[in-house]
Amino acid sequence: MKKRLIVLTLLLMFFAANSFAHAPASVDLSYDQEKQVLKVKIQHVTQAVRKHYIRSIEVRKNDSEDDVYYFHYQKDNKLIEQDISIEAVAGDFFNVKVSCKQGGSTMASLVVEELVVEEEEKAKDVGVSVAAEGDVSE
Repeated sequence: MKKRLIVLTLLLMFFAANSFAHAPASVDLSYDQEKQVLKVKIQHVTQAVRKHYIRSIEVRKNDSEDDVYYFHYQKDNKLIEQDISIEAVAGDFFNVKVSCKQGGSTMASLVVEELVVEEEEKAKDVGVSVAAEGDVSE
């Protein structure tokens, strides 16, 4: 009877400890083409930033091998922002896997889009409006 009670107690402690562990709530990705930086924003709420934290970020660009970034604690108890220097061009894609030290992971993907330069867009808009005005006056 004592053995059963001890085993039951240990099992309850194990499951209770794991119930507090959770995967990151969300992973948001963006890419800054001018700076050549992949921006990773992770929501992971924890009260014990040195025991329950984001352990790693795995980044795969296109079909290359993963680059893995490891962490030993979480600076903020809710939001982690990590900038990763990596070259990419329009059409490249990133797969990112974020893992919690105590279990669980969340994945996100991003396709790098064509860089739109505002100066060129303004010049095109001005050209279009001048042509439109010219057409009206004729």
